[in-house]
Amino acid sequence: MSDVRLVIEPHASGAAQQFVRDHLDAHNIAATGRAEYSSLSIFLRGAHDEIRGGLLGAIWGEWLHVAILWVAEPLRGRGHGRALLAAAESHASERGCHDAFLETFSFQAPAFYQKLGWQVFGTPTTSSASASAGRRADSARATGPDGLRARGKSSSSVFPRCLSLLSTREFPGTCGPRGKRSAGGSLRRLACPVLWGGA
Repeated sequence: MSDVRLVIEPHASGAAQQFVRDHLDAHNIAATGRAEYSSLSIFLRGAHDEIRGGLLGAIWGEWLHVAILWVAEPLRGRGHGRALLAAAESHASERGCHDAFLETFSFQAPAFYQKLGWQVFGTPTTSSASASAGRRADSARATGPDGLRARGKSSSSVFPRCLSLLSTREFPGTCGPRGKRSAGGSLRRLACPVLWGGA
C-alpha cells in the first residue's frame, strides 16, 4: 500500500466523485441484490423559470432518502416545503417505497418534519460545543424506533461522531418491531436531527 496516498480535494471533479459513488453502488447491489436506483429532483420555479426552492434525494432499496430540502426565504411559511415533501413521498410510493429518511440540523426545521409525521430515530446528546469548551464528548446515544442506536465517540475530543444506523433487516421496506407508518400515507418517515452548537 506504499503507492497509495490520501489527497483532500475540495473541488474534485464530478467524474471523480461519481467513480466513488459507482463503486459503493456496486457493493450495495452485490450485498442486497437490489439494483433499482433513481435520483430525485423536484423544484419550485418562478415566472421566469428561476429556481425558488427544491428537494434533492434518491430512491433505492424501497427507501426514499431526502438529502436536501430548501425554499427561498420570501416563500417560506406558505406550504411550499410541505408540497415538496408530499410530491417526493407520492413519487416514492408509486415506485414501491415503504420508508423514507432524512437528516436535519437542530437549527433547521426538525419540528417542521415532526409536524408532518416524521419520527425521530436518532438524536445525539452531545455536540461540538461541549468539546470546544474542553469537555470530552465521550458518547452520543439515541435509540430509534427499531431499537437501533445512533452512537458517537471522539478519540481526539475534537467533535462527537454520530451514526444513524438503518438496519438491513428493514429490506424490503418492512417495519421493524416498533416501527409504525404515518396515518396519512404509506411511507414510514424517519428523521435524524443533529445538534448544532449545543442548540
